[in-house]
Amino acid sequence: MANFARLCEVATNKGVLMRRPGFVIAWILLDVAPTVALAQTGSSQSPPREAFKNAVAQYEWVTNPKGQRIRTIVRRPKNVSGKVPAIFFVGWLSCDSVEYVNGETDAFGAIFWRLIEQSSFATMRMDKPGVGESEGNCAATDFQTELDSYRAAFASLNKYSFVDQDKLFVIGLSNGGGTAPLFAGTHPVRGFIAASSWGRTWYEHMLELERRNLAREATLTPAQIDEAMKNLAAFYKSYLIEGKTPGEVLKEHSEWKPLWHDEADGQYGRPAAFYQQLQALNRRHCQPRSPRSCRVRRN
Repeated sequence: MANFARLCEVATNKGVLMRRPGFVIAWILLDVAPTVALAQTGSSQSPPREAFKNAVAQYEWVTNPKGQRIRTIVRRPKNVSGKVPAIFFVGWLSCDSVEYVNGETDAFGAIFWRLIEQSSFATMRMDKPGVGESEGNCAATDFQTELDSYRAAFASLNKYSFVDQDKLFVIGLSNGGGTAPLFAGTHPVRGFIAASSWGRTWYEHMLELERRNLAREATLTPAQIDEAMKNLAAFYKSYLIEGKTPGEVLKEHSEWKPLWHDEADGQYGRPAAFYQQLQALNRRHCQPRSPRSCRVRRN
């Protein structure tokens, strides 16, 4: 278990919750020798696959309540007999695959590759609807559909004879760290780790992010930033809490248009409903009551 904790230590930066190398710095990058990444090339009928020296691959499907087939990616350690602990990964906000066929191309990839190659844990990842081979349209997928897909994937862990059901861990990356406890349902989980994540309401998170962005741009005085934040607070209240799209809000308040730099019907490549559903969550009611291990690391 010590090796698992050592590989999973993370230091995080708060920011837009995408799969981008700058938003999470894995502690493992500083202390573990590099792993050579080899992409397995497939035929014209099959996509490229990851190729690990110390793990066996299983590509499976689960079906969410909408009837969409969702791709799961399972890895189990080679040359290990009996049952092994398992890590369930919950991914980020953006519509990027969790499969890293080219290896450690960013810090999230390093977390995947090094845990799979060096930890002797089984792992499961899931491509959300509309990503990779999963059916659906990611840009139109709301949070509830994504949540239901993750729950179906997590529940499927019980079919693997090599997984020790008493030793399941969940690692949430970026946006996934903020919602990871939702995905396990009632199944006992040994521990949660949140990397480069958030821990407030989505409304509070966005206001914090907007203030930091305005300060970083350095085009406004502190007094002007305060005034902008009053308008942004009202904008996000209408958008996230009252259920309007950004475009609808801006039709009512055209004076706020200079503060909005995204789409009229969504944000960060996801629909407005995705974030409205996130805001509606009471995450404190969803947290595990007494996890044996729950770790969040931030800068």
